[in-house]
Amino acid sequence: MFSPIFSSLDRMELLTYSYEIEQICALYYLNKISLDAAEVMIKSSTDLQLYNIMQSRHVNFRPSDLSSVWHDSNPWRYIIRLFQKGDQAVPERIAKERPILALTTHQLLGYSKPVFSGLEEKVTFIDIVRHPLYMIKQLKISCADLLTDNQNPRLFEMQYSHNDKTVSYYAKNWEELWCSMDKSNTIGLAIHYIDQLTRVRNNIKKKL
Repeated sequence: MFSPIFSSLDRMELLTYSYEIEQICALYYLNKISLDAAEVMIKSSTDLQLYNIMQSRHVNFRPSDLSSVWHDSNPWRYIIRLFQKGDQAVPERIAKERPILALTTHQLLGYSKPVFSGLEEKVTFIDIVRHPLYMIKQLKISCADLLTDNQNPRLFEMQYSHNDKTVSYYAKNWEELWCSMDKSNTIGLAIHYIDQLTRVRNNIKKKL
């Protein structure tokens, strides 16, 4: 509920998911890319997302999705933009209208060092923590896919190989536990998952 409400604020753009930024931060967390490379990629990604949304490029018109323009407080602005001049005219509109990009991510705060160091004062990060019991119930369903070598084609998070087994990026430092867990123990994996994400989130909060 929070993201659509937040997107209704003055100059705030439509709720947009940002899997690219999640993946960049995951690669940095896994020591696969340097901090300066991650920062440049995040700057480029956010600039490009704002540029595209200001001319209704890559904008979601699917009515049932949370990120649909039809859930925005002013959906007609995206329809109007379809017929406005694009390309070279867009930077001028950005400078004049000063839009604010509203990105929604999943479990990013604990891995967000490149976001803060790359965007600096240009970013405001709002951390929303769901009730743990709700999360365990939700994860009980998705953890079944995670335990079966991540074969679900809708899992877009960064993964890597550990002893010939596929693990998700957030399993770093507890891969052995991840790989050894009983596939039927989805509740157990969900609890470890929440515990790990809470630890890394609290760690970066202390550093900030």
